[in-house]
Amino acid sequence: VKFETMVDLAPTISSPPEKTKLTLDIPADMPETLVSGSPLLPHSPDPPSKNMLTPRTTFSKRKAIREATALKMMMHMDAKKVKSIQAQFAAAGGSVDIYTFARIMRKHLPQYNVDAQTSNVDLGEFDEEAVDFPEEPKNQEPEVPSTPISPTRAAALEAARQKEVTANLVELFREVDINGDGEMEWDEFTRFIVEKASLFQDALAIEKTPPYLHNTRLNSENIDVDLRQRHTETLDQICPMDSLNQFAVIEAHSKNVSIYNSFNANLVVNLYQDAAPLALTYVESQKAIISSCADMTLNVWNLEDPSAKKRYKVRNKWPTKNATMSLTWVEAHELLYAGNDMGGISAYNLTDEHAEVKASFRGHSDIVMNMISMQGLNNIVSASLDTTVRIWDTYTEQETNKLVGHNKGVFSLSYNPEHRFIVSAGFDHDAYIWSPFVNTLLFKLKGHTSSLVGCQCVENSNELVTADSSGMFKVWDLRNFMCCQTFTSEHDNDGDLNDLTGLSSFAHVKLPAGGGTEYLNPEDNEEDYRIICGTKRLFFFDQFRAKTEPVTDPLPITVALFNSVSLTIMTVAGKSVKIWDAVMGNLKLEFSNLADSDISCACLDDRQRKFILGDVSGNMNVYNYSNGALMKKFPPFDDGATVANLIYCGHAKCVIAASINGHIRIYDELDPENCIILREFDHNYIHKEGLNMIEYIHSSTMVMAVGAQGNDDIKTFDFETGKCLSEFKINDENLNPYGDEEDHRDADDSHADDKSTSYEAKVDSVLNGSLAGAQSNDPVVYAMVSLEHYPLVAMATSEGNIAVFGTRQAHPRIKETCVLKFPNTPPGNATYKGENEQEYPLLHMPRPSDDLYQVHEVGHRMSLRRRSTSILEEESDPTWVTKPRFNSPRAMMALPVHSLVWDEEEEVLYSGDESGRIRKWSLKPFLDELKSSGLADKLARIEKKAGVEKYGQRRVRASTTRRTLEAADFQNYLPIPEYGRDDIGFVWGVEGHDDNVSISLVEDSDGSKSLLSWSSDRTVKMWTLEGRPMGLLLGGLEPGTKNPAWDFQMDAAKKTEKDDEDATAVYEQVQKDEEENKKLFGGGSGGGGSRGKK
Repeated sequence: VKFETMVDLAPTISSPPEKTKLTLDIPADMPETLVSGSPLLPHSPDPPSKNMLTPRTTFSKRKAIREATALKMMMHMDAKKVKSIQAQFAAAGGSVDIYTFARIMRKHLPQYNVDAQTSNVDLGEFDEEAVDFPEEPKNQEPEVPSTPISPTRAAALEAARQKEVTANLVELFREVDINGDGEMEWDEFTRFIVEKASLFQDALAIEKTPPYLHNTRLNSENIDVDLRQRHTETLDQICPMDSLNQFAVIEAHSKNVSIYNSFNANLVVNLYQDAAPLALTYVESQKAIISSCADMTLNVWNLEDPSAKKRYKVRNKWPTKNATMSLTWVEAHELLYAGNDMGGISAYNLTDEHAEVKASFRGHSDIVMNMISMQGLNNIVSASLDTTVRIWDTYTEQETNKLVGHNKGVFSLSYNPEHRFIVSAGFDHDAYIWSPFVNTLLFKLKGHTSSLVGCQCVENSNELVTADSSGMFKVWDLRNFMCCQTFTSEHDNDGDLNDLTGLSSFAHVKLPAGGGTEYLNPEDNEEDYRIICGTKRLFFFDQFRAKTEPVTDPLPITVALFNSVSLTIMTVAGKSVKIWDAVMGNLKLEFSNLADSDISCACLDDRQRKFILGDVSGNMNVYNYSNGALMKKFPPFDDGATVANLIYCGHAKCVIAASINGHIRIYDELDPENCIILREFDHNYIHKEGLNMIEYIHSSTMVMAVGAQGNDDIKTFDFETGKCLSEFKINDENLNPYGDEEDHRDADDSHADDKSTSYEAKVDSVLNGSLAGAQSNDPVVYAMVSLEHYPLVAMATSEGNIAVFGTRQAHPRIKETCVLKFPNTPPGNATYKGENEQEYPLLHMPRPSDDLYQVHEVGHRMSLRRRSTSILEEESDPTWVTKPRFNSPRAMMALPVHSLVWDEEEEVLYSGDESGRIRKWSLKPFLDELKSSGLADKLARIEKKAGVEKYGQRRVRASTTRRTLEAADFQNYLPIPEYGRDDIGFVWGVEGHDDNVSISLVEDSDGSKSLLSWSSDRTVKMWTLEGRPMGLLLGGLEPGTKNPAWDFQMDAAKKTEKDDEDATAVYEQVQKDEEENKKLFGGGSGGGGSRGKK
């Protein structure tokens, strides 16, 4: 209802008519088909362009149209249609499948327009131009087409339209059917439509207003005593002087006008008056400030003069007949307008020594408290304690409009020239929105609980700031009249020095870019804004708008997830979630403050229609991916510990959750309303000293858990029962019992003797399923990934090494033992390919045909990427900032890896370390060695080869298994194989980020793969599997704008073809059902049909 009301009001509040499209909040870059096809908008007479669109552009346009389907439904459905749809849902048994849903909705939706370029529907020989069939506006004669459309072509166009509508409905059904059961209930459908329409409206203002933050550094107690003014009474008015970067203040009962520096709040000068000042205004063209005083005089003060003797001196002074309570300057007439205590308004010429009144206005019956000049309209607006707001023509000196609606006196006015809104505030608790062209109230902004002290429209923006006497500020969006921020001062207790209660005035000032470097960022290239407010002291709230940094989010990225169904990327930072278009690289949706605490981890469900968040307080919630609506909650961990991991298991429809205190649970996610605890892992074996991470091994249905302490065991749990199956330690002996540099296969005789001495103990240790020799200074595991298809798991340690261990299902010779270890450093002969100025030089092994240059030959490289201060401080080279990081002392250091990704198809391992480097390692040589030695198979296959029998589902005793294996294959007792750097291949490396980086392997629906990376440097990037960048997600872009730094490679044509195939299948089935209904019911609807109950 609220949305429909806003649409109805839009033509009223928009003036002149060309503003109608803006007021309706239809984005300028909305696809032409959607805009021209809406019955609410007049159709453009210009024919569609014949230029063929690229597959990616076509795909993006179609996607935008289909996402707007829910909004169009909301705009066009009346109560009668909704009731009819509900009846047909009921006739189908209360829930419908996709075919019945499409058949019902097609009868109730308006006629959709079809663009042949965007619909991609084959019209055969008639596929000539983009065709549009808008509804003709009422009371207008339809245009006569220049060329009649043949019946055959008309039928083809109608089929194309119906196919496109069906495709929209198929996508809508999939969004609503979150659980994937193929059924949609009426309540589920209506709830989704309301949320979707509201979300689509909010997305039009997706560039959120930057928050205002209390700048406590500028509190008076933090300013030198000699540079501040101590006020003992309330501050009645704050007058900005933006061109001078200063502001003036009037204190009640004081004869001084205090002028301050806008940047540092230092006192500049006190202008002493003969009587207490009542009002101020700044005349920028004359660099003067005018004050009216209680002795009924007007004073003009010089603020800038070549002569120091004349600066801050009175230029002119003249008496008035009445006490002047408000002032405003009109540059077009070069006149000063003064409102007095008797309700009159007079105009003065500042250059007139006799100060004769040039014009006068009569109409108010009480004190004129405020006046403003409306830019571009040559009118002034006055507000009075008589509760009215009046508009005056400065040429005719006549009242043009009287705005009545306030119940109490009005003393604050502001004007937005873009929307042509007048905003008024007074002793009422609400701010009023008016149009200068009509005398009726447009909107009332509710939310304050105390009398307002002022209102101000922010220059060149859609923002409006209001404040009340309790010290509460609100920022409003004038496009939709919604409150987008509420804030007050930072204070501990009511009544303390920082309490804003008793707020008496405020002003909004603009601070030039790069100015005041002590308090602002000197590298900002955009103006910042500040709110200055006063009680008996001054307070400052800063809003920083700088967008120069190429970052994804203002906060460090916690996690990024790729959604292959909707082709979007979900990023998590702080308490909020953002959804990005993976095709265009721009921001689509933002769900702010979803969690009460900072989000620590996230995952998607198997259908990628929901996302699950865990936070630092132990809470876990499930949300709708398309609108951010909370769907259900998990029972939190009892100790409220941070959620360390969330893993969705699609085969069982459950979620594995782990806390940093070691607790591991499995939750049932199948129930649409509740999430119950299926089981908890054995409490006797959890990591009570802290847990780093867990890894689910799908092929073996096991969960491996890693502790936060180096001396903690790595524990393997059974997924089905939660019982601990085994545990082993990561220590120096296990990681590398024979030294770092030498391979035991090439060692000399002395090393061989040492190995033979420990051989029997090692074999015995393996056969008994345990490893001894834990040491106190053991490395900590930072990352872990299962090498699926093999009984192996890769781990990255705090020492900068990557190690591969056999799992519990591995061959007895390598079971829970390190078989491969190599440091996170490229080979010494690795070289960089590319030009010196290349943003991401590729490090790889040399080939004769490559254009290569050695590491030491790399010259100066300029980079737009933000450098991490923490890393910068660690570099010893003072000129490191202007050089590539691979020239730094840390270039060849084995830095800890914090993320590992396994590509089963290519048999390669990707790593991301704490310095932001991403590297690709080929494990194929190592795995081929294991295969040739018969150690790459899982235990079940080994037992089958050795002839070990099973009784039911339970294996025979371990001793029997060992004896059978010993008889079948004596080589099981050969020394444990160990492999190192020479047994793997370094493929490439790239400096992807400037801080600790995490990576994931993403796969599109067409099977194409790429790397997604995110980092504490606040960026999210995409890479090809060859190490070449595909783009950076940039925050701060205008909604709908294509990201210039994004080039995600996808087969859009194949994706479009697949979507069309699905839609065509539904369309053909619906057509078939409708034909059958016509035969059975003689052309009637035939109710909901039997298909809805199947």
